[in-house]
Amino acid sequence: MEHPSLGYDFVFDGGVFNSYFFQTNNNIIYEIKFKPTDYLFGNHSVFNSYTFELVIELKTIDTKPPLDRLIPFTIASIFEDFFSRNTYNIVVYLYESSDSRQDARRRKFDAWFGYFKEKKYEKYEVGIQDTFGIAYFSSLIIRKDNPHKIEIVTNFIEVMSDYNK
Repeated sequence: MEHPSLGYDFVFDGGVFNSYFFQTNNNIIYEIKFKPTDYLFGNHSVFNSYTFELVIELKTIDTKPPLDRLIPFTIASIFEDFFSRNTYNIVVYLYESSDSRQDARRRKFDAWFGYFKEKKYEKYEVGIQDTFGIAYFSSLIIRKDNPHKIEIVTNFIEVMSDYNK
């Protein structure tokens, strides 16, 4: 039996989206992308080259995948690897909302984040509401020791709050 803290083996493929791939015991392939998001903080922000959007994409299944307790540990390991490449990285996760399941995705991601937050990371979440009253969520994940943390978090909250105006 696999030890759950190890998760699945993964491969860093790199490319434009800093892609990682792993396959579950159910033969489901995931691609974890860290897409450059050099526009989030504005055109002239010094943080642009360090800002990435997290995308979790199923590659081989058309139905809801079964519960798999190794996935959170795998994603935590992928985060560790991604941040080890540059400790100044900033990751933003925008919860997919096209099927109105953004709140369920937020709860799942919060649970996943719980597996590795104690190590070196902090998560800041901002909710915005559209004109119909539907809530959308985004999270910022940053290393606790990032020397620009306060400025980055403040900018993130300001940028996301602008969407509520």
